[in-house]
Amino acid sequence: MRNIAGHVDSKTGPPVFYRLHELRAGDEIRMHRTDGTHARFVVRRLESHPTDDFPARSVYGRTREPTLRLVKCSGDFDAATGHYVDNTMIFADAA
Repeated sequence: MRNIAGHVDSKTGPPVFYRLHELRAGDEIRMHRTDGTHARFVVRRLESHPTDDFPARSVYGRTREPTLRLVKCSGDFDAATGHYVDNTMIFADAA
């Protein structure tokens, strides 16, 4: 299993996960490897949870087959804490 966490915003422009919310079930994700090959994954589902109720077992738990989990901040920005109140997770399986 691969887990990748990325930022949804930055002070210098849109970061890697800025458009992650546009993914839908059935979309393909291609990971470019350093050896020139690609790993392909198909999005199965998206979930959003409050940061204080993060589904760690679903995101980090063992799987039988190769999987990919993408995690980003989402929801409202809490200026008092300097953090977003939710996390969005993309669950994808090897294609």
